[in-house]
Amino acid sequence: MVGQGSGTPNAEDREFHATKIEEYMCNTCRIITRFPRYNHPIKLLETRTGRCGEWANAFTALCVALGHDARKANDWTDHVWTEVYIEEYNRWVHLDSCEPLFDQPLTYERGWGK
Repeated sequence: MVGQGSGTPNAEDREFHATKIEEYMCNTCRIITRFPRYNHPIKLLETRTGRCGEWANAFTALCVALGHDARKANDWTDHVWTEVYIEEYNRWVHLDSCEPLFDQPLTYERGWGK
């Protein structure tokens, strides 16, 4: 697959808060595949496709639905995750919906070499 740039959101994309549409072309068959960046948690769970930002949206929404104080966080390495306030720790704790991490926010700078 080769990136072809951005596409234009259609009515369904807009309905489910996908303002960014990535397009890719298959090297073999030359067919263009659209990759809407859905920001609506239900559509994301239905399609099961997204990047860290979309999954952080859904995971943060689930945490809030379960009664936790939760917020999205991002950093200059272009990654997004969730932070949940845990009373027992008396602080915000890093949780990443895309990596098997708990309370390790410096992983991106150290482990990813960014």
